Amino acid sequence: MAGERVRPLMGYGGFFIEPIIQSNKLVHLTIPLMFGAGWVGYIEDWRRRDDFDREDLIDDQVMWVIEPGVNLEINVASFFRFDVGVGYRFTQNADLINTSKNAFEGMNYNVTLKFGRF
Repeated sequence: MAGERVRPLMGYGGFFIEPIIQSNKLVHLTIPLMFGAGWVGYIEDWRRRDDFDREDLIDDQVMWVIEPGVNLEINVASFFRFDVGVGYRFTQNADLINTSKNAFEGMNYNVTLKFGRF
């Protein structure tokens, strides 16, 4: 990979639950939890071409992901909620070239706008 132009790609998804504590209060807590699986890989930089082939893949790995968090949520209107939160992403140790084993773990922060019937 040294000297090569590469692009990282990553995606993950899974099951998401979010218990809401005292949702009828103006300000309340939610405790989101996502667990699932994901894929991460390095590909040869192909932006100048029209296609991506499996041969462009330099290294990749499938891994599990667990992401717990806590949010402070505000009931703004009967149809709108706003929250800010913090979480931590735990992943399987990365086994990719030139990548530290915990490269995809770490703190994350979020701002969420929720619209609907609550």
